Amino acid sequence: MRNLLIKMCLIPLAFFLAAGAQPPRSKPPVDDLEEQDSEEQDQEEEQPDQADQPGNAAAEVPGQVHTVVRGDTLWDLSQHYLGTPWYWPKVWSYNPAIANPHWIYPGNRVRFYRAGEGVPSEVDVAAEPMGTGEDGDQVSSPDSINLEHEAEVRVAGKIGYRAKRGIQVTHQGFVTAKQLQQSGVIDSSFAETQMLSYPDTVYIKFPKGAAVKHGEKYIVFRTAAELVHPATKRKYGYLTHILGTVRVVKSSGELVSGQLNADTWDEVHRGDFIGPAGEQLQEVIEPRPNDRQLKGYVIGVLVPFLTVLGEHNVVVVDKGRADGVQVGNTFTVVRQGDPISPEAFLNPARAQNTRLPIEDVGSCMAIDVKDIATMCLLTRSLREIVYGDHVEMRIDSEKEQRAALR
Repeated sequence: MRNLLIKMCLIPLAFFLAAGAQPPRSKPPVDDLEEQDSEEQDQEEEQPDQADQPGNAAAEVPGQVHTVVRGDTLWDLSQHYLGTPWYWPKVWSYNPAIANPHWIYPGNRVRFYRAGEGVPSEVDVAAEPMGTGEDGDQVSSPDSINLEHEAEVRVAGKIGYRAKRGIQVTHQGFVTAKQLQQSGVIDSSFAETQMLSYPDTVYIKFPKGAAVKHGEKYIVFRTAAELVHPATKRKYGYLTHILGTVRVVKSSGELVSGQLNADTWDEVHRGDFIGPAGEQLQEVIEPRPNDRQLKGYVIGVLVPFLTVLGEHNVVVVDKGRADGVQVGNTFTVVRQGDPISPEAFLNPARAQNTRLPIEDVGSCMAIDVKDIATMCLLTRSLREIVYGDHVEMRIDSEKEQRAALR
């Protein structure tokens, strides 16, 4: 036991004596100290700032700015800084210098705010550093936006999409007897066929004194049926079938040479008529508030062999420009009668009973207004519309006028 205690005391003493036997370290000279300090300072500058390390808690403070490195995405950065990648759209909204959220480049600066914080009232625009190309030229992101010359962003006009309320229509037509007399006629053709089409040459005869425009496009049409008023038996004009267009090439004496255009969709015959120049075959018609009250009749239909009509069919009304009708005005088709009767079954327009209230059965919009008649497109029909039906133009209320103009 005594020997064991002696050994335990001697072992620490031996270590102490061995340590004391080493020669003392000499202090480095002053020049060596300065060199050591400079090396330590260089090492500190080479080490990245701990606040910029992704895993450091200091990066979690509000308003932290991250400098993009290769491989970064807003999805990954949102996951790291905000705890969920689904905040990337909000992060993009905080950084207007990023034009495309799917393309961020090394050197871009992205500012983050903690999840749950409100959107800042003023978003700081971080300056986007310019990179250097291989030849030393300054380069920048192709999606970047230069706002140096703009003090603020301005927006002119309405924001958003406003759907058009108009209806696109293809004009078929209706001409009065006077307009038919003023139209040109295809007198003959150089083609060896009876049915003419593009690019056949035709010879046109215009009335004396008519101004012919060289290079202008004219409508080619054919009369389909004569319009007669159902009550007064007055002749209003003729329904027309538009065949296409012809362009005037040159004049030679009494005849004018023309070439049928590629938009001629039906065969053209000698004797067909040539309408006015520059008339549009298609246009968009927008509703217009009614400013007067009129009563009239349906005096014809665009397709003569149709006896009953519905929505999207075109009818002719016996009120026109002389009565104050304008394109876009609306007529209401009305009836007075009991439909369960032999007369109403054969012709609802004739089975009128003035003892009964007036009922609306449809409505139509004016698409082509002549002096004494109007082409009207049926936009609503509760019953079949027939030749001879009564129509009314009613003055719109102030509320309906505002709604129609929106």
